[in-house]
Amino acid sequence: MVFFFCSAVGFLTHFPVHIEVLIKLGPELQQLCSSLLSDSLQVVREKVHDTMSCYWMTLLKTHPLDRQRDAHFQNLLSISLENFIMSRLHDLVFQMVCNKHNEDDAQILGLVKELASAGVTADQLGAPEDFAIPLPAAVVELASLDSLNCPVDKLSCLRTTLDLILAELKGAIVDAHSVLSKDSQMPTLMTDDLIPLLVTVIIQAKPLHMASNLYYMENFQWTLSPSDATSFSLVTFKAAIQELLTLKPKELRPRSEKVRRELRLEDLMKVTVEVGQRFERSGERREEIPISPLDRQMERITAMIEASTQDLNDETLHLTEDVDQNKHVTGGFLSSLQSNLGTCFTNQEEY
Repeated sequence: MVFFFCSAVGFLTHFPVHIEVLIKLGPELQQLCSSLLSDSLQVVREKVHDTMSCYWMTLLKTHPLDRQRDAHFQNLLSISLENFIMSRLHDLVFQMVCNKHNEDDAQILGLVKELASAGVTADQLGAPEDFAIPLPAAVVELASLDSLNCPVDKLSCLRTTLDLILAELKGAIVDAHSVLSKDSQMPTLMTDDLIPLLVTVIIQAKPLHMASNLYYMENFQWTLSPSDATSFSLVTFKAAIQELLTLKPKELRPRSEKVRRELRLEDLMKVTVEVGQRFERSGERREEIPISPLDRQMERITAMIEASTQDLNDETLHLTEDVDQNKHVTGGFLSSLQSNLGTCFTNQEEY
């Protein structure tokens, strides 16, 4: 289980026996911050780890023996205390990490911006073109990485990003398969397909301190096992960054014609024709034409545009009717006004 800072504080303060220990921890962390300024990152890591281990044992001893021996409780206490301590030290420690990895961060960010400007898509990085679909939820999740303070929470962000990539892609595969015959074979997502998809998400999210974040998570987190799925996310991201650094925008393979980042008018007309060819006049789908997750995405876009166009036509029609009605009312009002004015002038001439 991964705790955010508010949950960590809530867990620690839930037990009254912790309060006195936590009161002592506050001033000690302030003294620790002052002493860390002149230390190397390795020394900082050791001091932070020693402080955490000491207070973890102190907090654990405040509980009955049966709870002290509970591995689940020990793990919750570790994660909560680590989040609590690293949240207090984050500004200082992470700034030191960023200073050390400033050049690496700049190199990654510069390359990411260059690739984003070139409109790179997942199929250009080696993913099957049918899997080169938008992954907005994963991009939004990864974009929050720099705003998180605790290494465990940052690791949780990485894992959630990977989970969202898989969820969005599997959803698209199932959606595409649902409109095909039962005998059709569902496409399979291979492990090698994940890295280019993840690289694409990194390019779109544009994290400012990717190298620093990876170092921070790897060196200032002690509570999760290396075999834990959340810890494994770090390995996957490091592999993606290594792959990213080998990319040269001018040497990438051409983008597939099926993959479009933006739909121009001519693209929209072409897609509309392609989508139309998949259906009979009766509206039934032609089963002999294969369909992929990317094809289903294009169908949904076309349907959305058609619905928006119909709504716009209906709104325009109502607006035209309102204008015609106003003209009729205004015309009647002017005719009446002219008639009244005519009567007034006639009466004045009689006087």
